[in-house]
Amino acid sequence: MAQFTFVLATLLAVHLNFATAFRLRARADGGGQGVLQIPIRNVHNQMYTVHIEMANPPVWFNFSLALTQAYSAVIGVGCPNCSTDPTQHQYNPAASSYYIPPPTSAQNTTLKVGGKTVSGQLAKENCGFKQEDGEWWRYKNQSLIIASSGTDSSAFGGSGGIAGFGQSNAQNPQDTLINQYLTSNQTTLSQFVFGLALYDQSTTKASNGVELQGDSSGGFMHLDGPDAAFYTGSIQTFPVAGSDLSTSWGAVPGQLGSFDWTVQTQGWLVKTAAGDVTGSQGMYGTMEASYPYLLLPQKDANKLYAAIPGSVPYNLPTNAVDTKGVPVYQDNLSLSWALPCNTTASTSFFVNFQGVSVPLLPSDFMTQIGS
Repeated sequence: MAQFTFVLATLLAVHLNFATAFRLRARADGGGQGVLQIPIRNVHNQMYTVHIEMANPPVWFNFSLALTQAYSAVIGVGCPNCSTDPTQHQYNPAASSYYIPPPTSAQNTTLKVGGKTVSGQLAKENCGFKQEDGEWWRYKNQSLIIASSGTDSSAFGGSGGIAGFGQSNAQNPQDTLINQYLTSNQTTLSQFVFGLALYDQSTTKASNGVELQGDSSGGFMHLDGPDAAFYTGSIQTFPVAGSDLSTSWGAVPGQLGSFDWTVQTQGWLVKTAAGDVTGSQGMYGTMEASYPYLLLPQKDANKLYAAIPGSVPYNLPTNAVDTKGVPVYQDNLSLSWALPCNTTASTSFFVNFQGVSVPLLPSDFMTQIGS
């Protein structure tokens, strides 16, 4: 029996209830969609998915949220092994009257999802998000990658595609979901704000008492502007450092698509049986809902694990599963540690965002392997 957490010499990715703002110029035309409430499904505490409608006649998919990817993508008929879930549909462009192919001279578009390659033609299709009231937010001509044979096996995990809420790594900003929302809004927006009230599988009700089940088992997304009733405490907004294009952030690690949703932290605190440990004052953290683990700079990880008696470097077994038999996310881009089984009872982790200390549950940064 072992428990582990991933570390990497780059950024911090945290699953939280958070609201964040990304400043973008918006157009004033469109249909005036207003605030949208999108239910989010929690899949094995490893990814959060939204229910998507595509094509004519319509086909339905579960897309994982990818905050740092500017492009959206879907499993194509040429990629039967893209998902670990055999029940996921495969999109057939030849069967849809809404499909708009790319120019004949266009080459495939490629991106990385969790370190795995997704590649295919960048086409256009009519799409829609299922809202909490059962209605659909539908929009036309969404650009998305139709994953083909050049895509790595299981690149989408257990989902049928990705819904990208990044911006900077698209060659044309018009191809993004953010642009779709901005151009459908009736008023001119000075910034793009959305809230994610994310919950783990042990939680049955949101902060306002709403039941978390089925399509909403993982919480809710709010566009444009978070609903305060779904969050614990007061909502804080922080400047998004990743939108500062004048700053050189270096190479983007394979687990991320961009540094779009990056905020500065005031460091972390770990309370252990042996005492408290702090680190990374001024560290930048990137939020990515599609990545289920916590990443720390390697020097911080070494400091953290040195404070936990009995922790040792650990190689994740091939095809590892947790205590419920769920496959454990495979990440060969990072390191891991094995920890004593009583670590969850004696260790707590906090990240400070501009004076707001956010506690993490042991399940946010530890996973038990085997039985």
